[in-house]
Amino acid sequence: VGRFEFKQKRQDLLIKELVPFFKKFPDYSLDLYGEVNINDDGSTLKIMNELIEKNGLKNNIHINQITNDIVKAIIPSISFLCFSSIEGMPNALIESMSLGIVAISTNWEGCDEIITNNKTGIILNDPSNLSDELEKLIMNREEYVKMSDASYKFVSNNYSKDKILAIWDALVD
Repeated sequence: VGRFEFKQKRQDLLIKELVPFFKKFPDYSLDLYGEVNINDDGSTLKIMNELIEKNGLKNNIHINQITNDIVKAIIPSISFLCFSSIEGMPNALIESMSLGIVAISTNWEGCDEIITNNKTGIILNDPSNLSDELEKLIMNREEYVKMSDASYKFVSNNYSKDKILAIWDALVD
């Protein structure tokens, strides 16, 4: 969920790193939701589609436009994948965790303030570990449920509307 561009969001790397997973688990799929930068000449989507085609992933990876009901779109997901090189406040990541969707993220600065590795999600120090980590999630239901519950509780305790409003009230006063 987010902007399609390779420098920061790195969907190209994400697609490449998913190839081994989809070869082993062809019944799974990835839905990408987003839009390109206003300055994009169309090359980003073209490259994404070429990568999908070249790796035989047309049945596994789907590129979708932004939707007004993203919760409905992502609620069946087993994982939220964040391959960014840098993030500020990653709203989509936090929103997915608030639904109990286990996040797997590359290790950008500040990532560990939101994800506690192997407790509320998974932090990849090496993006090439993505397939192995996804496999662990789907093969160990008990561990997945623990991580899902912990991510939901973490976001509820730290990013609830009341918590955020209290922080803003303290800043304004």
